[in-house]
Amino acid sequence: MAKERIYPSSIRLVDNIQFQFGQALKPAEPSRSKRIINEIKKQYVLKIKGYKPDEMVAATCLFEGPKDICEKQEKDMFKIAAKYNGLSGGAENGIKGYQLTYMIAYIRDFAL
Repeated sequence: MAKERIYPSSIRLVDNIQFQFGQALKPAEPSRSKRIINEIKKQYVLKIKGYKPDEMVAATCLFEGPKDICEKQEKDMFKIAAKYNGLSGGAENGIKGYQLTYMIAYIRDFAL
């Protein structure tokens, strides 16, 4: 992204271990229909896109500023992600991923 001069306000990387930890922390979904939808999404990512659960990583990006500039940066970021077989997890998962990075830092500080 730096090569393309796209500078989000925040970018946080989640390695595979952190990604799996975040998946393990997900609460059970009470809605049957949402569970079915989530399973379809999971199968799409694993079977159709070909992602491997033990290799998946994530990045959360936060853009701030004028709406038009943020939308352009987001669009350009998605182009870069697509070039490397990246996939958007959506805003809700981005928020959860961002919170996960904070939680991991606090757990690490507590453990040390």
